[in-house]
Amino acid sequence: MSPLIPTEIYELFFLYISRGDHPIRNLKSCALTCRIFSAISRRYIFNTIEISYARPDQFGQLSKAFLMNSSLGEYVRNLIIRDSVLPGYTHLLEDYSLEISRILRLLSQLNRMELIYHGSRSLTVSWAKLRVEIRAAFGDILKADYFSSLHLSHVSDVPVSLIMNCTGLKTLDLTHVRMEDSSNDTSTTTPYSPTCTRLDLFTFRNSNQAASILIRLAARSQSAFEFSLCSTVKWCPETLAEAIETSQDILPLFGSHPLHKFAVHLGLAEHAVLAGLSRHLFMQSCTLLQSFTMDVQIWPFKDRNATLGPTLSSLLNTFTSPNNLREINILISGGRTFLTSDAVDQIIKHGKLQELDVLLTGPKFPELRKVNFQLIVSTFKVVRQRQQILQMIENGLTGLVTSTSIELKLEAR
Repeated sequence: MSPLIPTEIYELFFLYISRGDHPIRNLKSCALTCRIFSAISRRYIFNTIEISYARPDQFGQLSKAFLMNSSLGEYVRNLIIRDSVLPGYTHLLEDYSLEISRILRLLSQLNRMELIYHGSRSLTVSWAKLRVEIRAAFGDILKADYFSSLHLSHVSDVPVSLIMNCTGLKTLDLTHVRMEDSSNDTSTTTPYSPTCTRLDLFTFRNSNQAASILIRLAARSQSAFEFSLCSTVKWCPETLAEAIETSQDILPLFGSHPLHKFAVHLGLAEHAVLAGLSRHLFMQSCTLLQSFTMDVQIWPFKDRNATLGPTLSSLLNTFTSPNNLREINILISGGRTFLTSDAVDQIIKHGKLQELDVLLTGPKFPELRKVNFQLIVSTFKVVRQRQQILQMIENGLTGLVTSTSIELKLEAR
């Protein structure tokens, strides 16, 4: 191989292969070509590894590969562990604890980890019941300076010290997580790290207890990160009861920090959830908020009982008056059956956007400078009508008085 070819050219070549069809198979073929290609291929092949209870045979192959060549761990940047909480399935972290802990010890450059337990929504796995070697390996990974992203799902009794000592953490995602707070236990031997880091994104769903502990500790300066430094907090309520509880109990805690960006993801929302949320959302707690994002993944505005203008107005009316809000982002995606030009035409005609118009240009939002609507188009049928749909919505938006004083932006993807 010619030494005159810059390494960057090879990198672009492998990047193209990694994003094409059958990337792993093609990368393995490249790895057999020469030493340079072998080294570059390994970085892409082992960049992300997934260990799943549904594929114990695949885990056996992975374990064998790491046993034969321990240096493979240096290439892994993302680790996904999918285990089961249901009886009758393979329980990876229990049945293969020694093998998995040995692999974890080899991941010297891991940046991101997902620990996800599958099963019933109400079932969780206690952190305390994990094998000692697994907990120790996880703890060492999370404390590393280069580790930056953690997603926990359906795990209970997570020691808060485990999170508080993640000094390099940038992204924290909690789903059905409960924590064990030992901050008031004088016998604890694990001090929290005094180094604060900037948490770019904190996402929580059905994890109010864990969120409450983290926020309270941050307020007492007992955490490795401050929510006042957090770029964005994203809340994903799954039920109306959770939405009400979070709105009344958790959002006021966020209000004690100078939080600037907040996002509400209503991906599983139905009409009743939206209606209930608009009555109970407690956004007046976050008085310093500058950016608010509402992400509605299931289109709730198909019928006239849940129209676009009044729904958004009800949500935005929960802000205190006046406020510091400068930017509002509204992300909307449609289902496979009704996001058509005819449906959009009905939404615009009966959307009562004038209510939103009056609210946004009124005294409640004196600092508002930008309203961004993003339409997420995903199906083939819709893509063919893309321009027609965009034009309908754009005509509806530009007809508002808001468009003369506030930047109205429409995007589609």
